Amino acid sequence: MRTTNKYLFKVVIASIIGFTSLSNIKVLADGIEIQSLSNQIEESLNSSKNPQFNFLDSKVKNQALYANHKNFLSIFPNAKWSIYPSQELKDGRRMLIVSINGTKQTKSHNYTLVARQKLAIDITKGKIGSNELMSEYSIFTSGAKALPVRLNIPDVVLTGSRYDVDIVLEKPLGNSVIAGGLININNDNVLNSSFPKIDLQPMGGGGIFKSVQAPLKPGSQRWAALLAHPDGLVAITKLVRIVNNKSEMGL
Repeated sequence: MRTTNKYLFKVVIASIIGFTSLSNIKVLADGIEIQSLSNQIEESLNSSKNPQFNFLDSKVKNQALYANHKNFLSIFPNAKWSIYPSQELKDGRRMLIVSINGTKQTKSHNYTLVARQKLAIDITKGKIGSNELMSEYSIFTSGAKALPVRLNIPDVVLTGSRYDVDIVLEKPLGNSVIAGGLININNDNVLNSSFPKIDLQPMGGGGIFKSVQAPLKPGSQRWAALLAHPDGLVAITKLVRIVNNKSEMGL
């Protein structure tokens, strides 16, 4: 992998996970419907000229989000966010869907980003108080041609259970040689952009297929995968929630 691609992979994945997350944001929401709240956040994120993040509850958070937003747009200047509410959960919380799409072209590479996140939120006293990250994934590709992949990875599993982490190639590559690797990363890796090395092994075709075991304690596991093919690279991250009982698995 070229140095440029290594750098972009680390920066982009860290930015996706750290920036697209609204889980630490408290939004002023007195008297507004959830749809209006979604529209307000989306409009701010999609404003590339002097965006106004005045929905945060402190100047420090406003400044931090402004800096992250500026840094992210330096990588994907045409990135677009879509934020909209989903169904109400059984416990009364609402779901916010956060989607981001972006492309970038250089003299020798084309880069594409697709990321998606689901947040369960509880609006209390005019602010989004408690919240929970329900699911998250990102797919970052580089190269002249995109390599379509499908993620067969659950959003939530039980503690101690075994589950499959499958990344499936949507189109056969014929006689082309492809290599891939999969690792578990933690929050420190993300914040410091210090991901462990992903060792690439020749793949027999079809994708990456691995059976893994969930931790014995509730929390989350985050996976990072890298696929190298004749036309470029595909970098993937996926969050899996780990819960204690089946009642926590459903929406």
